[in-house]
Amino acid sequence: QELSINNNDDDNRSTLRACLGACFEVGNAQAAHDIWNTTFSFLNRKDEGDDETATPRTPPPPSPNDFSTLVATYCRSSDSKWWRKAWTVLVEDAPKQLLQRHEAASSGDDEYNNNMVLYVPVDAYNALLHRLDQEHKWKEAIQLLHIMDHQQQQQKPSSSVQNHQQQQRHPFPTVATYRLVIETCIHANQGEQAFQILQTMMKKPPTIFVKPTG
Repeated sequence: QELSINNNDDDNRSTLRACLGACFEVGNAQAAHDIWNTTFSFLNRKDEGDDETATPRTPPPPSPNDFSTLVATYCRSSDSKWWRKAWTVLVEDAPKQLLQRHEAASSGDDEYNNNMVLYVPVDAYNALLHRLDQEHKWKEAIQLLHIMDHQQQQQKPSSSVQNHQQQQRHPFPTVATYRLVIETCIHANQGEQAFQILQTMMKKPPTIFVKPTG
């Protein structure tokens, strides 16, 4: 069934989220992919009969949660091509598009708040890590963890919370993130790598690792 498109951004966003949610429930990655591409390509076309100076209709920019649902749906598929697409979304597409959305808001060209968070929720990254575990892709799991962790080391402690959000392109890893990477290494018979990740985790602030007492 073709996605219904109109000129109301709220309706379009609600329709997109409902369709993506339905695809997630049944694990239909191809349908989610098609719906996403239809939404963000069809809406940029000019209507038939428009002259060359007409302003094309533009879709409501995808939000971090929209990207998260798309990635989670990709990761429910057993076809390995979809986790690769999920990787591309998280590492390349989403950071770029969310930054563009922020810049548009800052310049007054976008109706959305320019204080928005510029990264996809960590749950999407954890969903991809779970899929990487199933594929025994321990190198990719470690690489994704490093991508998330590296930016935390680069941020200046004196920066404000708002500046932190504007600098970030990925969420910081959580305890669940580290656990998934460690499990991926163990399941791939990479015990030494798992131990190194555990040591790294133990050096993190109390929000990540709390040393047992007693």
